[in-house]
This record gives sequence, structure tokens and C-alpha cells, in this order.
Amino acid sequence: MNSIRFWNNVTNKLVADDYSYNSATPPIKKPDQPGPTATSRALAIIHLAMYNVIRIANGNAPILGIGAPSANVPSVPATLKVDAAIGAAAAAVATALYSKHAASIAKEALDFAKMWQTDPKSVEFGLAVATLVLGARANDGAATHVAMPGDDIPYGQGPGEHRSDPHNPGQKPLHRLWGDVRHFSLPQGTHGAIMPPPELNSTDYATHYREVLDDGRDDIVYRDPAKAAVGIFWAYDGPNKLGTPPRLYNQIAGVIANQNLKGLNGDAQRDDDARLFAMVHVGMCDAGISAWHWKYVYNVWRPVVGIREAGELNALAVEGQTLPESAGAAGSTGLGDTNPDTNGHPFWSPLGAQRTNEKGFETKNVTPNFPAYPSGHSTFGSAAFGLIAAHYGKALSEIKFDFVSDEFNGESADVSGSVRPKLTRHLSLESAEYENGISRVWLGVHWRFDANGGRELGRDIVGKVTTLFA
Repeated sequence: MNSIRFWNNVTNKLVADDYSYNSATPPIKKPDQPGPTATSRALAIIHLAMYNVIRIANGNAPILGIGAPSANVPSVPATLKVDAAIGAAAAAVATALYSKHAASIAKEALDFAKMWQTDPKSVEFGLAVATLVLGARANDGAATHVAMPGDDIPYGQGPGEHRSDPHNPGQKPLHRLWGDVRHFSLPQGTHGAIMPPPELNSTDYATHYREVLDDGRDDIVYRDPAKAAVGIFWAYDGPNKLGTPPRLYNQIAGVIANQNLKGLNGDAQRDDDARLFAMVHVGMCDAGISAWHWKYVYNVWRPVVGIREAGELNALAVEGQTLPESAGAAGSTGLGDTNPDTNGHPFWSPLGAQRTNEKGFETKNVTPNFPAYPSGHSTFGSAAFGLIAAHYGKALSEIKFDFVSDEFNGESADVSGSVRPKLTRHLSLESAEYENGISRVWLGVHWRFDANGGRELGRDIVGKVTTLFA
């Protein structure tokens, strides 16, 4: 293990710890970095600090992102121990962003110091790089929107508009203005290419409606077990001990890095890993900013609302008789969805975002508290997988790996307390991109067009980040 992989493992643990609740007390759900948005930004800053230690040490300009304020680049000590500087930078940035976990970060730093030689000048340089990177992001707009649970605004009630999960009526929208946070790789005011979602009264919408109606429902024992398993495998919806999706994709990047696809050794392998993880995490940060921008622009409702608020109840039988067309819309508003090819299902529930390891905290799975289009999972994943492939100069289909999700690691339990089995998947980045997107449909929390839009947006961000790191 090199110094970059050491600290990457630390970041994986940090995110899990940030979402680990004390079972002896009521759950404390106030992570330092709430939601996939804030998590992706934090991991990007940590990994960019480590990569910039190497860049500056090699005489290259630091990568701070488009629109970052100008700052003085620290001088490189004559006898620099690069690993020591990497450790100092990583620990400093991690502590700044995960202050509740300062003690555990300090312990990791002590363990790190036992494995890599250190000296005061190298540590000082690493701390200076940390200050440089943190300073570049200090006024990026995140501080305004990072508080949990997000911006408290009223929901719309019109057909197609996002609103709270009926299973969780007090739900508030997460990070409504996160799209205003400054990107790394996109100019201010731009958010990447994405097509609009289908019109609510279109045949395309009705097709996607019928798919999630069947494949995303909560009666898991009557569903295709493979689809249910895939849905859960990719979940990471902020539950106890797992954290958010950026951690999942970071784990996959780590598995692939361990394959040493370039056949490098020593410092060359370390430096290559630093670039890989920096690219992936900068890409996911930008993916989160762009996805959240478009989410609140289009404000599309989730399936649990759209299916309950759909067309008239004329498909439901009462004592063997079909209800007349005049029965009205199924949902609470009575407005329906304006689509003649959908039928109301007022009691429909999704398999849902998984509350893994939360028996006693939660009684049911949920629908996330932000609009549907585009899918965050799909945007994060397509950006991450595309950047991994770009880093290694390979097609998505060419990079294959085995992966055990923490949702199916033989230790994590569902909301009933039942431990799920260990499931090792044999994947390529191509199959992972598809599964990651469609998994949200099979959990019943997204429409397929959400996954398609996220994939399109994520792939666009790949090109922007690749240019930034060229």
C-alpha cells in the first residue's frame, strides 16, 4: 500500500463513520458532510490536496479549478519527503472537513507516521498545500447550503411537481441551492449538457411509469429477486455505517487501482493513484453540483408520488366491477398526472432507499428528499466510471473487476435486523454504469429517464474533468 491508498482508505472509513449512529442512544443524524453533495465535495478537496503536493513537488502548477481565487504556491523544501507531505496535507484537510472525527484522524496520522519517514519541513509543506486547497474552496458557496436537512421551502402540488415522500410527510428538500456551488471543471453559471425529461402526458412517460410500477414495488418476495438484489447492491442511501454513493464509487476506484493496470511501481504508482483519485472525486463533486442544479430546475416528482397521484382509478376493481371513468384521480390532490395512459395506485410503495443497519432507528425504507431528474446515483456513477476509464486510456467494457458492496457484505442487515448474505459481483465498468443507473428504478425511487439523464450528464462531466487534468 502506498501513501495515497492509505489515505484513500481513511476517507472511506471517514464517510462511513460520519454516518455511523450510536445504537445505545437515539440516532444522531447530523454528519459533518450531509448528503452525497457535501460528501463528494469533501472527498474532492482531500484528494486534490494530496495530488497537488505531488504536482507542486514536480514543478507543476496546482489544479484548483476554474474560477478559483489566485493564491501563492508554497515553496518546495530542498529535501522533501513527498509521502510525509501527502500525509500532512490529507490529515489537515480531513480534520478541517470532518471535525467531529478529529480524534480518529489524528490516530490515523500517527499510524501513517510509523510507516513513512517524516520531517518538519515536509510536514510544513504539506500543511501549506492543504491551506492552499482549502482556501481555494473557502468561498465556493457550499457553506451556505451544507446544513442538514437543507433549504426549507414549500413544495408544489401540481401534476409532476416534487413533494415530500407520503411515508415521511415532514421531509424537507436537501440542498435546494447546491447547484450554485462553484464547480472545479465548469465555468460559473454552466452545469453540463442534459436533455429535458419527457413530457408528463407523453407515451414515453407512461412507458417509464409502467416499468417502475411493476419493478420498483415494495412486495419484494413477489418480484424478480435479481432486480431487487441489484437495487439494494448499489444503494448506499446514507444509512448507518455505509454513508453515501460517492463512497461506493470510491471503493470501486480503489479496487481497480489495486489491479495496477499500468504496471507501475513505487513512487510512479503512488503518483498515478493520486491523479486517479483526484480526477474521480473532482468529477463526482462536479456531478453533484450539476445534478442538483437540474434537479431543482425540472423539479420532477418521485415514483411514490407520481404513481399515487396518477390517472383515474378505472383499472381497479371493486366487487368485480370496474370503477367508472368519473371516479377521479387517485392521489391526494385530485389533479392526476394529465397522462391518459396511466392508472392510479393510491397505495403503491417502493422497495425504497435502504435504511441498512438501522433496526430501531427507522421502521421502513424511504424515498430520498430531493427531486427525481436526473438521478444523482447515475450522474455520480457515470462520472466516476468514465473518469476511471479515461485515466487508464481504456473503454468502459475493458476494465473488469470483482466487487463486494457493503450492502451485501455478510454483515449489514436490513430494517428487520436480518443480515444480508455476502455477494461478490463480477463486473465491468460498462455493466456497472448500467446497473448503477437502473438500480434506482428497481428500488422504486426513480424513473428510467432519470437514469438516462444522469448518465448523459455524467459523461459530459467526464470530458470537462479530463480537460482540467490534461
